[in-house]
Amino acid sequence: MSLRRLVQPPLPFVILVALHASLGSPVLAQPARGLPLSENFDGVTPPALPYGWVATTPQGSEFWVTDSSKPDSGPIAAHLNAVSVPADERLDSPPVAILTARAQLRFRHAYLLAVDPGSLPESIPVALAYLEISISGSPFEDIVDAGGAFVEGGYEHDAWTGEQPMPEYGSVIVDLPESLAGKTVVFRWRLTTAEGPNGPGSGQWWIDTVQVCDGFACDAVPQPAAVNVDPSGNGVWEPGEIVEVDPVYVNNGSQALDLTGTITNLTAPGPVTFVVADGSASYGSVAPGAAGACVVTDDCYLLMADQVGTRPVQHWDVQVFETLSTGATVDWALHLGGSFGDVPASNGFYKSIETVFHRGVTGGCGVGNYCPGNPALRKQMAVFLLKSKYGAAYVPPAATGVFSDVPVSDPFAPWIENLYALGVTGGCSTSPLAYCPDQAVRRKQMAVFLLKTRYGSDYAPPACEGIFADVPCPGAFADWIEDLANRQITGGCGNGDFCPDDPNTRGQMAVFLTKTFGLALYGP
Repeated sequence: MSLRRLVQPPLPFVILVALHASLGSPVLAQPARGLPLSENFDGVTPPALPYGWVATTPQGSEFWVTDSSKPDSGPIAAHLNAVSVPADERLDSPPVAILTARAQLRFRHAYLLAVDPGSLPESIPVALAYLEISISGSPFEDIVDAGGAFVEGGYEHDAWTGEQPMPEYGSVIVDLPESLAGKTVVFRWRLTTAEGPNGPGSGQWWIDTVQVCDGFACDAVPQPAAVNVDPSGNGVWEPGEIVEVDPVYVNNGSQALDLTGTITNLTAPGPVTFVVADGSASYGSVAPGAAGACVVTDDCYLLMADQVGTRPVQHWDVQVFETLSTGATVDWALHLGGSFGDVPASNGFYKSIETVFHRGVTGGCGVGNYCPGNPALRKQMAVFLLKSKYGAAYVPPAATGVFSDVPVSDPFAPWIENLYALGVTGGCSTSPLAYCPDQAVRRKQMAVFLLKTRYGSDYAPPACEGIFADVPCPGAFADWIEDLANRQITGGCGNGDFCPDDPNTRGQMAVFLTKTFGLALYGP
């Protein structure tokens, strides 16, 4: 979805018939994500970090945690405790897909970072705080070096140091580089302490209320955050079905906002009949910093899109233009299901398959089919994993010839070698180094693939407890399998078993990917 003004006047209609194919299909705007990242750290039990946030310390003794020592909004904030030795402490966000050239990052923070007065007349900073970014899996670099620009709350002397006036928080707003459109990024809050003339530096840092705004400035009011479609059904909008559409907005202003909306236009490729059974919605009074949802007022949209003739395109989205009472217009891109001839709505994997297709993780197995019962091969898994993590636009580095059974000319070679370089896999044998690209991925292997891709090659799952009858604990894969189960990504294969040696089907893989990487069919 992208926030933009409509150039055409609103079209009064209850039923609209689109242009026929002979007149050409409309060109659809690329949807933005609204708020692809919004985190106030209040939904966890300290010291745990929210799902997808990762704390690391290659040098030092402290880790980023959550606590209630100094929150800015709500009861909890992310906090790095006092560091009084040379250290390098890092807090990484989940991967964030950026879809427009108009994206901003903003957050609130407070810090107490030591400077050493041992070299007068200027003090020497011995505790320095930075904001870094990794773009499409590349090494982290400073946000400014990557092309970002501070709008508010930028560095002092190429970093944050000294003291953010206590006990107040300060705001940081960064315009992200336009070149990030279509890429996936990870943000890093990094604190380093060094040895000064009078000893090691020390520092504390609190982070709260982190948001990425995609397609509009972070101070825009209100901000689209999510949209739920067909909540009382299977969660997928099928052609010819009247569905409920429930947008959600966040009020980032300083005053309560009485918010309403209307549907003013719909477009989609091909000849389509649109029905607006209910074209108005009310979000009620939305308090500053709160989210407003039309389901709370029980006043949401009812829409239908029906094809005239055959399905015009396989990946079929409807652009739904909502005009808010503030005067802004939001463009929601809503996917129409029924994409694959061999995956009917009755298929248990249906929504997950539509989701990975819509998110560009896979295009299916060919000729309009997905082949949900076929095994997921190791070479396919490399593509599935990297696109799920970094986004549909991700392109891995060129292959150099790492594995004896994966020639450089193989179209899967760059993906397989990228997975190897990230430390997710070591292949299937070491002498010679081989990957076995055409073998099926076993369910036990899948657990390691998913968690290492999601959390990094250094991730170590908690010790197993013996959840599944057919997974010995301790065992080579038991920790990984049980971690996946504890995250509610899998419930096993039934009857208290996991079936670790069974191959993963493509249908099962769609579920694993959507749950592990938080992929949504609609909205951010």
